[in-house]
Amino acid sequence: MVRKFALALVVLVVAACGSQADKPKQAAESATQDTTAATAAPEQATAPTEPGSQPVTTPDGKTTTIDEAVKGAAAADPTPNAAGSAAKPSSAPAGTKANSGDSAPPPASAAGAAPSPGASSGGPAPAPGEPGPVIPKNVTSKGQGFTDTTIKIGSTFPLSGAIAFVGQQGAGAIDAYIKMVNARGGIQGRKLQLISYDDGFDPAQVVANVKRLWEQDKVAMIFSFVVDSANEYVKSKNIPYFPFGGSPGSFSSKYPTIIPVGGMFLTWNAESAYAVVNHMNKKPKVVAVMTDSVILNTHATAKYIEQVWKKLGATKVIIEPINMTQGDCSSQVLKYKQEGVEYWDWQSFAFVLCMPAEERLGWRPPLGQGGPVASMSLLSSTIGKSMEGVTAGSPGDMLDGRPRFKGPTKAHQEYVSAIQKYHPSIGTPDHLNSPPTVAWWMASKYVFDGGLNGAAEKFGELSADSLMKWIYEHGKNFDAGIGEPIRGFTPTCKQGNGPTTWWGLWKWDDKTQKLTNNPLSPMLDFSYFSDDPCFMTKVADEVVGAGNTGAAKVAAPKGFRLVA
Repeated sequence: MVRKFALALVVLVVAACGSQADKPKQAAESATQDTTAATAAPEQATAPTEPGSQPVTTPDGKTTTIDEAVKGAAAADPTPNAAGSAAKPSSAPAGTKANSGDSAPPPASAAGAAPSPGASSGGPAPAPGEPGPVIPKNVTSKGQGFTDTTIKIGSTFPLSGAIAFVGQQGAGAIDAYIKMVNARGGIQGRKLQLISYDDGFDPAQVVANVKRLWEQDKVAMIFSFVVDSANEYVKSKNIPYFPFGGSPGSFSSKYPTIIPVGGMFLTWNAESAYAVVNHMNKKPKVVAVMTDSVILNTHATAKYIEQVWKKLGATKVIIEPINMTQGDCSSQVLKYKQEGVEYWDWQSFAFVLCMPAEERLGWRPPLGQGGPVASMSLLSSTIGKSMEGVTAGSPGDMLDGRPRFKGPTKAHQEYVSAIQKYHPSIGTPDHLNSPPTVAWWMASKYVFDGGLNGAAEKFGELSADSLMKWIYEHGKNFDAGIGEPIRGFTPTCKQGNGPTTWWGLWKWDDKTQKLTNNPLSPMLDFSYFSDDPCFMTKVADEVVGAGNTGAAKVAAPKGFRLVA
């Protein structure tokens, strides 16, 4: 059923938008094997050495590589990497794991991480992309995925399908950061090896990939996108697990080893609503909210987004789930036109169905529409010029430093330099300004340079336990440099970077046939809505306790109040 849904998602986006994210090609040629790579499971082939040529497998059993998936290339020939050498294609059969670890250079620094409690400074930061000296400490490796020479990292992302670009940006950012760190000598002299699988945005495939990464590939930790389907398995195995966030499940104290690297849709939308009213000077009285009840589970927090809008002056808030599975949005467009809806708040990817319906029926809300789901230009650009004026934003700075700075800082330059060097296909402004690319770069710096170096420094140990202990005890106010600091996580208070976001309006560029955005607000958090820093975890606990069955069973968490 879920497999059918994933396929239907592709068809629906094509039908609605007239295009779809390019599917990655299959790699079938032979590759040089890495004698230093970790031992593969019995049924698996040894991984190749070249960074970026490590294979990833799609849910239908096809094999491609991270580089190819990130490019979305249609050609079958290997392309030169940024260093000028051709990426070595994979001979691994479908289902083969992927190790991202080239032969180790002399120990060097993971410098460039912004100072944070417990993070190893490693001396002065070198120029972006250049190695710097560091003296590895006498650190013990303990537990699955950690050795004296390597640390295994797992990931599962939608690298194919209708939203493949999201996974390509996330996986590309993580992979680029790993390559940059490895070029500087790794973490405490240990090379990071990335093992990646494609889940096609299929919840069942996410679970299968997570199980495989943990049980067969023996990784130390796992990164993923927004699906909650693996949460119970992750809890049962105490896996350090880093999803993007979005849905409430990952913020619940029920899952103490799940660390959401982004925010919750509820708080993103609260910040978007505040920006619309207070920085764009729109004062809607009748608001519709498009939620999701299938994957993102934003309908479970509907009660709170209704409170947000009423606090901001709305007198009528209409909330209903609109899922990609329904295939058409015309009935909602006609209903909202009749109801006099002035602003449409989006918390579902089904907006790709609703925008064409608006064009067909000749109506759109007079005071605007949009939200975090519309903030990725590659998805929104498939809709075309009608996306002009839609609200969108980002948790990170623009490449030119806005809205926090008057120009790019060294952290921005490092970010751009590494992405363009190791994954040039996502080194363009629309990719680099996209929330998944920014968020996963920040997360990589937090986990690798902050968490692993911090665990080594504070506890003299590299292990899952020491990583989680550093996150709980020392991983507060960590500044990755390209967005607001990550405030920190404990099992009962998962704050992330606030979340903190800026908001603007999409503008269509006829020349490039793409959308551009500029901040109309400063960086906003949700303190205007709740002064409780643990708000997201308290809401998530209520939702998870209610079985994620909807807003009717969600009660206000203890200690929650609206700020006057």
